[in-house]
Amino acid sequence: MGRQVRSRLALLTVAGVLATAAPAWSPAAAATQKWNSPARVDGSCPPAEDAADAAGPADFRRRAHHAAHPHRKPTRPTRVATFGNGLMARGRTEGATFHDRTIRMVAHTSVSGALPRVRLSNLYGGSPLTVGAVDLARQSATAGTAVDGTHRTVTFDGSSTVTIPAGQDVLSDPVPMDVDADQDLLVSVYLPESPAGADTWHQRALDTTWISTTGNHVTDDGTGNYPATSRQWFVLAGLDVASPTATGTLVAVGDSITDGVGSTPGANRRWPDDLARRLGASDGGATRGLVDAGIGSNRILTDAGTDGFNKSLISRFRHDVLSRPHVKDVILLEGINDIGDNIGPDGTGPLTATDLENGLLDVICQAHAAGVRITGGTILPFQGAKYYTTYGEQIREAVNRWILTSGAFDGVIDFDQAMRSSDNTLALDPAYDSGDHLHPNDAGYQAMADTVDLGAFLP
Repeated sequence: MGRQVRSRLALLTVAGVLATAAPAWSPAAAATQKWNSPARVDGSCPPAEDAADAAGPADFRRRAHHAAHPHRKPTRPTRVATFGNGLMARGRTEGATFHDRTIRMVAHTSVSGALPRVRLSNLYGGSPLTVGAVDLARQSATAGTAVDGTHRTVTFDGSSTVTIPAGQDVLSDPVPMDVDADQDLLVSVYLPESPAGADTWHQRALDTTWISTTGNHVTDDGTGNYPATSRQWFVLAGLDVASPTATGTLVAVGDSITDGVGSTPGANRRWPDDLARRLGASDGGATRGLVDAGIGSNRILTDAGTDGFNKSLISRFRHDVLSRPHVKDVILLEGINDIGDNIGPDGTGPLTATDLENGLLDVICQAHAAGVRITGGTILPFQGAKYYTTYGEQIREAVNRWILTSGAFDGVIDFDQAMRSSDNTLALDPAYDSGDHLHPNDAGYQAMADTVDLGAFLP
C-alpha cells in the first residue's frame, strides 16, 4: 500500500500552484457551472493593480518583470512542460476501471531537457488512488517497446509508490535522464488495487495505450504482457523538464481541433505538435515548452457529455492551463462546439454571440489575473459539418469579428482566414479538410501551425 504523500514537492493542488488568483478549483464547483472569475459584472477585466492583488503581489510583480524583459536569456535551466493534456472526468460509460493492471502510455515531448518529472492526476477521483510503480523509458522503433537500458524508476518523495488524494495531482521526483524534443517516451503506471478506477483521463490520445495482464509490468521492454490496447491516456497529466533553452511554457487550449482529431494517429501531426517543431527549429532552440490541452467536444461555457464528464473551458482553465510550470503564454482556439450545439451559459439555447464573447472574456481575465499572456484564434469555417446552421454561422462571424477587433486578447491569430476555401469562405479549404468539413487533415494542421508568428514567443 502506497503511503499518503504530503510533501510540498510532490503534492499539487491548483491553489498551491497559483496562490490565490481565484477560488480553489474543485470538481463540484465545475459541475455546477458557477465560476467566480476575475471579470467584472460589466464584462471587463479588473485593472492590473486589482489583478496583482488577486494573484499575489510578489507573484504578479515577478511575472510583470519577465514581461518587461522579453529578450533576457535564462541564466540557468528553466522548468517547463514538455508534454501535457486536458483532463476529463469519468462518466457512466466513459473512463475505465483496472484490476491489478499496468497501463503503458506514449508521451510525445515538445522540448528537450533533463531531469524530467512525471505528473499524475486523481483530479476527478472520488477516493484516493494508489499507484504501485511508475517507469519512464524511451520508446524504440517498435511501438510500445522500450529501448533496452533506458528504463528509469520514477519516485515520489523517495518512494516508488504513492497514494494520490481525491481531487489532487502528484508530481514525481526528478528522474535521472535526458529528454530530446519530438521524442516518444513510455510512461508505465501500475495500479495494484482491484478495482482501481482511473477517474481522470483523456479520451482521444491519438496514440496507442497498452494494458497489461495481471501484475506489475512497468519494466517490461516489450508488449508481450500487454494484450489489450486503447486510445486514451489514464491518470497521466504531464511531464516537465529542466530546459537549457526554453524560458516558459506555452499552452494551446481548445476543442477537438486542438486535440488533433482528423490527423494521422500515432504520427503527432496535431497543430500544436507542428508548432513545437517550428519553435525547436528556430535559432537558439525552442523558447517554450508546449502543452496541448485540447479536448474533443469541449465547450467554453458548459460541460458536455454524459454526466458532464467533459468540463467546460471556463471551469478547467485553471488546472489544465495555468497550473503548468512557468506558463507564460496561451493560444486559445475554441467555441465551435458551443455554436454547433447551440447551448448558452444556462445550459439551454439559443446561444448568442455575446454569450460566447463573455465566456472568452472570462478566460482572458483568468489568464491576466495570473500574469499570463493569451492569444486568441479565430474560429475555423464549418459549412458542411453535421451541426452547421446559418444561425451558427452568423454567431461564428460575429465572434470572429470580436476576436479580431475588440482588443480583449493580447494577440490574435486568424486561423479562419488561413484555413477557409478561396472559392467558399464559409467552408474549409478542401486541401485541408479531413473529410468531415470540421476538422483539418495533416496538411491543414501544418498550415495552422505555420500561421503562428513565432516572434510572439521570444524568451
